[in-house]
Amino acid sequence: MKALDLHSIPKAEAVLKEQTRAVGITLRPLAIGVGILLVVFGSYALYDNMARPNAMVGLPPDLLLYLSFVGIVLPLFARWGSVSPFRPELPWTLPVDRAHHALIRVTGGWLWLMVAVAVLLLWAVGVPILSGGDLVEPRLFLVAPFSDPRPLDPTSLPTLLWSIPWWLWLVPFPAATALYLFTSALFLATPRPGRWVAAAMLGFFLLILMTERANLTWLADITDAALVPLVDGQYGLSTLVTGATSAVASVDLPTGESMPMFVGVPTFGRWVVSAILWTGIGLATLGLAALRHREGKTGGGEKGERKPTAGPLPTHASQDPN
Repeated sequence: MKALDLHSIPKAEAVLKEQTRAVGITLRPLAIGVGILLVVFGSYALYDNMARPNAMVGLPPDLLLYLSFVGIVLPLFARWGSVSPFRPELPWTLPVDRAHHALIRVTGGWLWLMVAVAVLLLWAVGVPILSGGDLVEPRLFLVAPFSDPRPLDPTSLPTLLWSIPWWLWLVPFPAATALYLFTSALFLATPRPGRWVAAAMLGFFLLILMTERANLTWLADITDAALVPLVDGQYGLSTLVTGATSAVASVDLPTGESMPMFVGVPTFGRWVVSAILWTGIGLATLGLAALRHREGKTGGGEKGERKPTAGPLPTHASQDPN
């Protein structure tokens, strides 16, 4: 008898190609449904914009925010599929390390995420352009410092003539990526992420209720001190998902007019630092969550059941002619 012929461990590129195809099959019903909605709403928008030839084309903060949220929605649908990377019971017969397999599947989903963001961005901007719209003209913004984001005298603030910069078109891609990494990490870390999300939301609302009813101003101050920099800080989530272009408010001037106001000047460098920071945190969180899928870990079966470790697959035993 000769030694068993064994399958060689597939290269990461081959596994990524197959997992990207498999995740695409899982997301196909979602893509078809979204495609139908885009055609329907796009046709109506074209008709409406042609009736109003002065339609403007731009990248408002709410559009950038919606595009970034695709990074949260896509894992929710991918998790329901039979090839979901977020299941603890990943295939045990494949000659690929389980943790690496999970990360490769998440990478395959990320590739489809980039395609989805690009399609939605082109749709949101292309429909007004096809109907004869013009790019948004430069606007004047007030610029408040971070040390005093809501000044009493807005007339003392400097102004900024703002037009859409080239880098703003890149904002949705790292923003959606960072949110996708955090959502994927949550799904990899626990088989019941909905319970964690519900518990976090319930705790947050109870904290707000307790603060308001008991008049705990010190607790509200601590909460604001922690959340405001995280969301609206110089490199916070608002900078990540909107490029820091989200105006705080429409400020009323003594002349009776109103102007939008930035907190800090939106710059390419500021956005890049925010994107690198949040993406790096997301990658670190995903890596820690993938440790749950290491070889020899239990998961997905009966409590306490240990699964066999993954290894190369035998093909056949050949008879020795001698």
